[in-house]
Amino acid sequence: MEKDLEEPLCMVFIASSIVMMAVLNETMGIAIVIPAAQCDLNLSSTDKGILTGVSFAGIIVSSHFWGYIADTKGRRSTLIVSLLLTATCALVSGFSINFTMMAVMRFLVGVFVSAPSATIFAYLGEFFKTTKRTIVITYASVAVGLSGVFTATTGWYVLSFDWELPLPGVAFTLRPWRFLFIVYTLPTLIGACWLIFLPESPKFYLSRDRKSEAFAILQRLYLENHPNATVDDFYIQHIVPEAGQKYGAKMPARLQGAGMWLEVCGIKLSHYFISQT
Repeated sequence: MEKDLEEPLCMVFIASSIVMMAVLNETMGIAIVIPAAQCDLNLSSTDKGILTGVSFAGIIVSSHFWGYIADTKGRRSTLIVSLLLTATCALVSGFSINFTMMAVMRFLVGVFVSAPSATIFAYLGEFFKTTKRTIVITYASVAVGLSGVFTATTGWYVLSFDWELPLPGVAFTLRPWRFLFIVYTLPTLIGACWLIFLPESPKFYLSRDRKSEAFAILQRLYLENHPNATVDDFYIQHIVPEAGQKYGAKMPARLQGAGMWLEVCGIKLSHYFISQT
């Protein structure tokens, strides 16, 4: 079956790799920018240390929240929203006028980039069967290493210039280090825009007992890979969960909003309701 979906799955693979690259750009690229920004923002050694690590604090405090959102609202929609919010905060941080503004924006970057930092692996892996999932994610993770090359190379190139561009109407000057934020944000924007044209994880729909939507995605991928085929040529008649997986049960609506906090307390109500079906 995966051979029949080869081309569209390749698009999912490339988009996921770009998102992985974007995550590293947003968290590690700041270390290259800060030394060039220290004069404009009047940063002390302590300030520079805080700015370098504050995004990781954002990741830590929001990781559980985003995991819950991705599991209940969908991988793709969570990725798109969080990537766009990440890009917005990253671009705004490039126009920071002092340490406080920069610290707040980089913290928010960490809060929002926490979602794709983990969800993208689930999104990519759920398009492939278990026997191929590990190797596909491993190959996609090469983008993490490429991010190190990208941030260092572009940082060296952009910061090697000495120019400034006063913006009319405001007491603000655009310099290379501010422009570098824009460069580092490009993969984030590209990944978000690309995901708009890609489908949701079929496994997510299956886990929410939305089998018809999961089936429709597989059918769509098949037709995209076979331009001359018709719906009747799609030979899969039905889909089932992977072995060992229990899908299909839902908590009552009155408890869904409290699901995240119940899980924090170790109360797996979803397991209870699954056992009742």
